[in-house]
Amino acid sequence: MNEIEQYRVDFLEDVKATAALGGFSQEMFVDKASRKLIDAEELTDCTQCYFREKGHRRRELAIDGFLLEDVDVDASVTLVIADYRGGEKMEVLTGSQLSNLCDRALNFVEDAVNGHLQDLEPSRPYSDLAEWLFANHGRISSLRLYVVTDAALSAQVKELPEKSFAKARIDIHVWDMIRFARSEASGGREPIEIDLTKFVPGGLVALKATQLGADYEAYLCAVPGAVLADLYDAYGSRLLEGNVRSFLSVRGGVNKGIRKTIIGEPHRFFAYNNGVAATATSATVSRVHGVERIIGLKDFQIVNGGQTTASLFTARRKGESNLDNIFVQIKLSVVTPDQAAELIPEISRYANSQNKVSDADFFANHPFHRRMEEISRRVWAPPAPGASFQTRWYYERARGQYLNEQVKLSAGKKKTFQLQHPKGQVITKTDLAKFHNSWHRLPDVVSLGAQKNFVRFAEAVAPEWEASDEGFNERWFRQAVGKAILFHAVENIVSQQSWYEGGYRANIVTYTIALLSHLVASAHRKIFDFEALWKLQSFPSVLVPMVEELSKVAFDVITSPPESSANVTEWCKKPACWKALSSTSARLPKAIVPFLRDLEEEAEMRTEAKKGQNLDNKLARLTYITKRGQEYWARAIEWNGPRNILPPKEKAILQLLATRRGFVPTDLQAVVVLQAENLLIDEGFK
Repeated sequence: MNEIEQYRVDFLEDVKATAALGGFSQEMFVDKASRKLIDAEELTDCTQCYFREKGHRRRELAIDGFLLEDVDVDASVTLVIADYRGGEKMEVLTGSQLSNLCDRALNFVEDAVNGHLQDLEPSRPYSDLAEWLFANHGRISSLRLYVVTDAALSAQVKELPEKSFAKARIDIHVWDMIRFARSEASGGREPIEIDLTKFVPGGLVALKATQLGADYEAYLCAVPGAVLADLYDAYGSRLLEGNVRSFLSVRGGVNKGIRKTIIGEPHRFFAYNNGVAATATSATVSRVHGVERIIGLKDFQIVNGGQTTASLFTARRKGESNLDNIFVQIKLSVVTPDQAAELIPEISRYANSQNKVSDADFFANHPFHRRMEEISRRVWAPPAPGASFQTRWYYERARGQYLNEQVKLSAGKKKTFQLQHPKGQVITKTDLAKFHNSWHRLPDVVSLGAQKNFVRFAEAVAPEWEASDEGFNERWFRQAVGKAILFHAVENIVSQQSWYEGGYRANIVTYTIALLSHLVASAHRKIFDFEALWKLQSFPSVLVPMVEELSKVAFDVITSPPESSANVTEWCKKPACWKALSSTSARLPKAIVPFLRDLEEEAEMRTEAKKGQNLDNKLARLTYITKRGQEYWARAIEWNGPRNILPPKEKAILQLLATRRGFVPTDLQAVVVLQAENLLIDEGFK
């Protein structure tokens, strides 16, 4: 069995194991595949909606998921259709089968647009999609169709089928087991590769601006506005670096000031607009008659200027401007793939420092995540029920970390690693945000999708960390795991209910947990004991009836939107939906009493945990300073000499570290040392 076949076996085992707990194999396959696409930054979210019916003129209709979120950013609608087989051997997806799958999805769109799907069950997600397509099809410039399959695309398929629908462009993306495996092995995200000669004859004229000794290449370009719009038309919001994409989707894609210049004063656009900052991991450059032209880019990402790009595209799509006489300045930084993970987020941060992209948007690189990672690697969880050994909950700080850690292990060590770190106990950053915000009674925010929810999580956690990072300690991590256990339990319980027929599970789960949190908060001076779940490493069976009851209450509320709300999907995203659920007369059962803790006891335990983290912080500072060594601090003092950056106190302490062997600073001195080091690094010390 080769690596791809083994990957498929593992993939389907996860699907079948999840389905066995409640649900349908097809639904669980789409759930797992869509999560992979979100990790790969192909999607920002996905609403599942299994649909297989005969439509107008008895045509086959099929759809498994959709995403409408990007329509305001890049005028696209994303559809997912699954080809799930589930057999022991990996089969082949032929060209004709692929074409038929695409036709069935597009038939659904056509029937919806033409009003042939008005009588669908209103409480099902595909009804939301059909209703939205009927009302908004004139706004759509492109349809992105993702075909996910547990087969392998036939090697004889050299080109994807060409499809058409009204004036919209159809982009077909096939994700078979080979592509899923390769994407995950490379860290999840597939880089965009652009042949610029398809957009600009001969490539883009560029002025090289790299400084001597720089560890990257830099270019300045003046790009026709129409070319930038063409690139956005072809690749959509995938061109936007993750933080910028999130920022743009939250605030809306069109800036009124930019639009005014595009329409009224296009010849002054270059002068008025700040331009675009972008990155790439490689650039192919040709030099003809002394002129350099960029002809190809790999992993091109816009890190600042998302609104400029989206506004140009939107103005042309709406017929407001043909973008003639508009030029946009682009500053392009080319970094190596090895540097990308570290440098691109920093380039993005500094490029956006003059704009309203908050630090929360860059929280993905915050030290909070390093602490969660460190705790997760050293803390053993109690044995799960029926197990005789301990395991760890693996916090994946960087995408693909869990898989990459196993790449160089022998077969025996890999098996041991997987036993100690089960797949079901991997927590990603967006998972953590989802668990946290569900319990903090923000189900409407969780329903907005992974990126927007993560931004809200950051907006809460970042200032807390700045005020006192000691609150984020081992106990905080154990409680986070308790929230993960609760979340997964509610997912499984909902899937087993007789009233659950597929669809809206993600919304039902987050609203159920928020309702439970609300009821616990209403209990007099009580708090839910998540450490009890940590100790059990499972969800107590005595609480299952409670979740069954609360989830039905949540289901009834979210699937009964008021007439003023467009559909269930949009209703779930509104604070009014949460207000309606929190106003219900649901009550807590007596069975929950053993799992509640007094607020006074909780406060004491929290204080003790902070003291423990305070000691850990002190030790970490001293360990770091000692490991740097006397020679490093001597070099820092020497580098500071002619520049005189350090204040007298900082310079004096560093002088002691540099000259006095065995000198151990006090904790207050250690804090000053690290502040001094940051000052030097900010000025260029390495």
